[in-house]
Amino acid sequence: MKSWVTSGLAACALSFTATVGAVELETDEQKLGYIIGMDVGQSLRAQGAEVDLDTLFSAIRTLYEGGEPALSHEEAQAIRQAYIAQRQEAQAVEQAAVATENKAKADQFLAENANRDGVITTESGLQYLVKEQGDGPRPGPTDTVTVHYRGTL
Repeated sequence: MKSWVTSGLAACALSFTATVGAVELETDEQKLGYIIGMDVGQSLRAQGAEVDLDTLFSAIRTLYEGGEPALSHEEAQAIRQAYIAQRQEAQAVEQAAVATENKAKADQFLAENANRDGVITTESGLQYLVKEQGDGPRPGPTDTVTVHYRGTL
């Protein structure tokens, strides 16, 4: 029993000592550094940011070690703001293209739907289909009615 437990603990220890490429993760500091790097890398990839990794690593090392950054705070802020504005403009152009495409699809659907049997189109463009016509008295503008309907997109 004791050798089984020892073997299990050894296997767990080996599984925590991961080897990724040429990087061996043996110490807690190495593992933590790698995890932080994973988070940063995943975030940059998700944002679609194209950065020079050597420069990124250099900046991290310089500031972590207490060195003087290559850019002043003001320069960095100006570059950051310009980058954000550029990204926002690109996203706005992309969203406008998607909106135009969606509007064309919606207009095509409404045009085709208006020609279906039984579809009624109001002046405002609202389209509806009466599935079953009631035979009771027609309510007026001041009457209170109870309706059962299912709205869908």
